[in-house]
Amino acid sequence: MVTLGYTPIVLCSPKVRAWFRKLTERAFPNLIVLSFSEIVAGVDVQAVGTVALTKTSER
Repeated sequence: MVTLGYTPIVLCSPKVRAWFRKLTERAFPNLIVLSFSEIVAGVDVQAVGTVALTKTSER
């Protein structure tokens, strides 16, 4: 996204926003993390990808 001139923003639920920001801040200090409740009415949001967590098998 950066190479295309876009600023990457992660949009997540309010419950995980602070946790996700803390998880990513060292590797991606300039990453913007917002919750759905921080987007004002009338703003057009376009998703270009999805992040999903999956459980891996235990060793």
